[in-house]
Amino acid sequence: MINYKRILDFLTEYGGKEYKAPEKLSGDEKKKNEIIKKEGQHVVTELKKIIQKCNKKYNFKKDCKVNWQNSGKIKKYLWIQLKYEKYRNSSPISVSIFVEKDEKGIARYRVSLELRGTNQTDSLDEKKRFNRIKEIYHKHLDISKGEGMDYVLGSNEYGTPKLISESQDYIKEKIMKNNNKVQISVYIENSPEKTNEEYHNEIMNAVEKIKPYYEYVSEKLEKEEETSTMKGTDNKNEIENDNEIIHEKNTILYGPPGTGKTYNTVYYAVAICENKAIDDVKKDLYSDVLKRYNDYKNSGKIEFTTFHQSYGYEEFIEGIKPCSSIEEKNTNGLEYSIVSGAFKAFCDIVKEKKERGNKENSVFIIDEINRGNISKIFGELITLIEDTKREGEKEQISVKLSYSQELFSVPNNVYIIGTMNTADRSISLMDTALRRRFHFVEMMPDTKVLKDISINDKEGKDSGIDVQEMVKKINERIEILYDREHTIGHALFLGLVETPTVEKLASIFKKSIIPLLQEYFYEDYKKIQLILGDNGKKDDSNKFICDKEIKIREIFNGDINDIDVPNIKYSINDEAFYSIDSYLQIYEMVKTNE
Repeated sequence: MINYKRILDFLTEYGGKEYKAPEKLSGDEKKKNEIIKKEGQHVVTELKKIIQKCNKKYNFKKDCKVNWQNSGKIKKYLWIQLKYEKYRNSSPISVSIFVEKDEKGIARYRVSLELRGTNQTDSLDEKKRFNRIKEIYHKHLDISKGEGMDYVLGSNEYGTPKLISESQDYIKEKIMKNNNKVQISVYIENSPEKTNEEYHNEIMNAVEKIKPYYEYVSEKLEKEEETSTMKGTDNKNEIENDNEIIHEKNTILYGPPGTGKTYNTVYYAVAICENKAIDDVKKDLYSDVLKRYNDYKNSGKIEFTTFHQSYGYEEFIEGIKPCSSIEEKNTNGLEYSIVSGAFKAFCDIVKEKKERGNKENSVFIIDEINRGNISKIFGELITLIEDTKREGEKEQISVKLSYSQELFSVPNNVYIIGTMNTADRSISLMDTALRRRFHFVEMMPDTKVLKDISINDKEGKDSGIDVQEMVKKINERIEILYDREHTIGHALFLGLVETPTVEKLASIFKKSIIPLLQEYFYEDYKKIQLILGDNGKKDDSNKFICDKEIKIREIFNGDINDIDVPNIKYSINDEAFYSIDSYLQIYEMVKTNE
């Protein structure tokens, strides 16, 4: 096993300090530097073992020399650079593993998407190429940041990179103006309790998280340079072409409840209708975007429906429905007619517009798409929604509908957006045919949007409740006791922005959080106590879920030894919802114990 702890201890103890070759010294100073040299050499050996593990597991290749000292000093950070073989010589972009010191001088690991800078000896052409690559490198900001990942600003060469807490849109805007280097990173913090095996697993998992971003920007760079070579075009035009807006035809926003999936369909739909990047639309006020959304909806460019257990092919595509006959000869008769469902009617309107020369994008939104029976609802249209099978594409196809027997196809300017609550059904349980035809965008709780919320007490003073930390701690516990698909969404707490009171927080917990937890854990109140920190609270009045021992003999008569009777009963403590300490101790109790 790799000695990850020894690497951390070495950098914590010696990082940034003076070093002289022992061969040129004598006495105590020589012995001291001999110890440093021995440890430094051992650290290099351990770092090379990490490289070998990554090479074997992910098919990376080492692309930089591993040093522990330079110019009479021990390096203030250690660095491993990893690349795929085909990008080793052409690209300065890599998956990098850093060992660096935090603000307290304690070493930790960080796995990042890294862009190595230029050298003073580089030619003007090489520096121009680097600036072009830097723009492409920052396209990792086009992909949403995953759980447990952070953005950092700067490079280790100029000190430990600064953690960025601003939103992704804000960072992208700043990059466009200042062009500073931003890395996407995963931190592995130093902890005396961690074993080398735990460090190993955390680092390998971090590499797994960073790898897709590395592949994305590397492929972008390779494509751009191939195109530039073939066409002989200048670099600026190629980058502009690379920024061409292309939206996926079929997209599903998925995640736990309260993460803003339906809320974000407004952004996605408007971006598609206006042929803009989603991040550009998000820069506008939501109220303005919502107004445009409603305008498009009223004009027929956007349609919205919700799937449910009773929703079927007849409501979505077409079906037979009764209608009254009011002809003179049969005033009491009942006739049946074939009626188009919501999706077919929408597509028919889009086709009519195309025939008149209007080829603008249109969007069909399906909320709660996983609650319906997909095979039953889509029927033969499951093939027609594929990108290459749309009307207007080279492989376009039509199918004969079951009721009307007419040929039908889906226009290539119709975009489908679905939302999916993973607490209702895991993505792994989705209809396989649907999964193959949709692109999935994960939307997890974003507790950073809650960081500026200050809860007031009854006197209007700041209560000290850290809503962001509280929700983060609740979700950490849910992930351990259940899974990440059942975490609590940040949107459930956004009502506190307008009404930052304990009463509002109590309402959220009583009407939303507690019922959700009861559903998740099937009223296993012992686990709910763990989630809310009640198991560590000394004062019962601060417990949301109180437990009380059942005195069996005082309740039941006779012998009940052969019956499984619980010895504890649980109750919801209404008083706790209005106590500031009840919320503080959800997360502060853990810190105290640590």
